[in-house]
Amino acid sequence: MPALANAKGMNLIRDAETEQNLKTLIYPILDAAGVERSAFRLFIVQDDSLNAFVAGGQNIFIHTGLLLRSENYAQLMGVIAHEAGHIAGGHLVRRQQDLSTIKEQSLVLQLLAGAALALGRGDAGMAILGAGAQVFQRSALAYTRVQERSADQAGLSYLQQLNVTPQGLLDFFKILQSEQRLQLDGQPNPYLQTHPLSAERVEAAAAFLRAHPQPGPSPANTQFANAHTRIRAKLGGFLWDPTKLALHYPMVDQSFAARYARAINEFRFGTAAQAITELDRLIAENPTDPFLYEMRGQARLESPELSKSGRSAYLADYRRALQLAPQQALIRLGLAQALLAEPDPKAAAEAIPLLAEVLRLEPAYGQGWRMEAIARGRTGEFGKSALALAELALLQGDKPRAKEQAKRALASLGNDTAARQRAEDIQNQLAADEKK
Repeated sequence: MPALANAKGMNLIRDAETEQNLKTLIYPILDAAGVERSAFRLFIVQDDSLNAFVAGGQNIFIHTGLLLRSENYAQLMGVIAHEAGHIAGGHLVRRQQDLSTIKEQSLVLQLLAGAALALGRGDAGMAILGAGAQVFQRSALAYTRVQERSADQAGLSYLQQLNVTPQGLLDFFKILQSEQRLQLDGQPNPYLQTHPLSAERVEAAAAFLRAHPQPGPSPANTQFANAHTRIRAKLGGFLWDPTKLALHYPMVDQSFAARYARAINEFRFGTAAQAITELDRLIAENPTDPFLYEMRGQARLESPELSKSGRSAYLADYRRALQLAPQQALIRLGLAQALLAEPDPKAAAEAIPLLAEVLRLEPAYGQGWRMEAIARGRTGEFGKSALALAELALLQGDKPRAKEQAKRALASLGNDTAARQRAEDIQNQLAADEKK
C-alpha cells in the first residue's frame, strides 16, 4: 500500500475488489431508483467516521468508517438507498444555486484530479490517494428536513423492491441517535451535520417497517451478504492494526473472511512469507477467485524480504487474476506494473497494450499515464513517452509542463498521425486557456 499523499486532505482508496463488491450493493439500488449506472462515480474515503454523501452530480462518497462499522449489508444498503433517494429526487440540482457560493463543482473536480494521481507502489491492489480536499467534506450538501424525509421514504421503497429489509436503515438511524447524544470525542458526526436526524424521521422509518412484511431469504441477499463480508475483510486487513484486527477476527474464527483479513494484515504488518502461505491455502480452496491471485501478486511484488525467485512469481499471479477478471482495469494496471518491475524491455512492450486499455476505461487515471510514459521510454518511443507525460501534467493542472511535453512529443512523433493530433490538441487547448 502506498503512503498517504496528503494526510490533511481527503484520502481516497482505489481497490478493484472493494469497488466491485460495493457496486454489487449499489447497482441494484441505482436501478430501483431509475439512476443510470454509467453516470455514477464511486469514491471510497479513508476516514473512520460514520459517513456517506452524494455531491457534484451522481458522485457517491462512502467512508471506510461506515464500511467497517456497518454490521450487515442491510445497514450499508440502507444508507446507500437514502443517498440514491437524494439523487432521484433531484435534490442536488435544486440546491445548485445555493452551492455556487462554495464552488462545489470546482471542489469535485479537485477530488477527481486527486483520484487520478496514485503515488508510490501498490496501485494494483489497494491504493490510497490523497485528494487534498478537506474543505470539500465540510461543504457537502446540507439537506433540508423535507428532503431528508423524501430521501428516507424513497430509500425505504428501493430496499423493499430489492427484498432487502428496511430494518438496516432504521438500525443506522438508531446508531446515529446514540452518537448524537454522546457526541463521541467531542466531535460532531459529519453525517449528522449534513443529514440532520430527527425523532420524526426515525419513527417514519419504523412505521414503514411495521407496514411492510419482512423479506425472506433470496439468492440476491446471499450475494449482498458475501459482498459486504469481503469489503470488511479487505479493508480491515489493510487498515486495522494487528491488535484491532484480532478483536474482529480472532484465530478461533476460521471463516474465509477471517483468514483473508489475517493474511492481508500479516502482509501489511508482519511478513510476506506468512501472508503468502495463507493465501496459497485460500487459493487452493478457491482457485477461480481473481482477487486472491491479485492479493498474492501484490504481496510478492512489494515484499523486499522475498528472494528474487519468490518475487518474480507475481507475474503469474497477475496474469491469472486478469484471466479470471478481464474487465477489471485495476488488475490490468497491476499486471502492467508487475511487468515494469522487470528490467527486460520486452516486458515493457507487453505492458503498453495493457495500459492502453486501462486508459481507455479510465482516461483520468494519472498512474496509468505515468506508467505509459515509463513503458514507452523503455521501448525507445520517446515521442509517445513525452505525450503521456503531457497528459499527466494536464491532469495535475501543470500547464507549463504539459505545454513543454506536448512540444517534445511533436518533435519526436514522426508520421504517427493519431499521436501528433493528440499532441496538437493539447497545445491548442492550452493556447485557448491562455487567451481567457
